[in-house]
Amino acid sequence: MNKRARQYVGLLSAIIAYYLIHEGAHLIYALSIGAFKQINFMGLGMQIDK
Repeated sequence: MNKRARQYVGLLSAIIAYYLIHEGAHLIYALSIGAFKQINFMGLGMQIDK
């Protein structure tokens, strides 16, 4: 794999990891306080609705 392809794979992996960790924390918190309603999938990501 060339350098540019590795950079794009790394960037995409970082974005996916960010969304999983960040929104996952919101999901765990909403579930723990009993306020979870739904997960909204938006154009560039998702949102946990409380």
